[in-house]
Amino acid sequence: MSENIRGTGLGTFHTVIGLVALPASLIAGGLWQYVGSFATFVYGAVMGLLATVLFIRYATNAKPPSFLPPLKPLRTIQARQ
Repeated sequence: MSENIRGTGLGTFHTVIGLVALPASLIAGGLWQYVGSFATFVYGAVMGLLATVLFIRYATNAKPPSFLPPLKPLRTIQARQ
């Protein structure tokens, strides 16, 4: 990310995190109070699993943004014979 938009990127990221954290806390608090603590942890596990599946599905097909430099392949370590 270029120097002149780094602050905008960080501000946008933290704004989105803050906006998503409020409903997540309200849902978790409601589950804990009205259903029980077990439901809160099951809900968290299901959301984590869903996030993992979506990440794997979309990250494997995604192309890197144009402002990032191309990745260099990692060196392979040859086994000693």
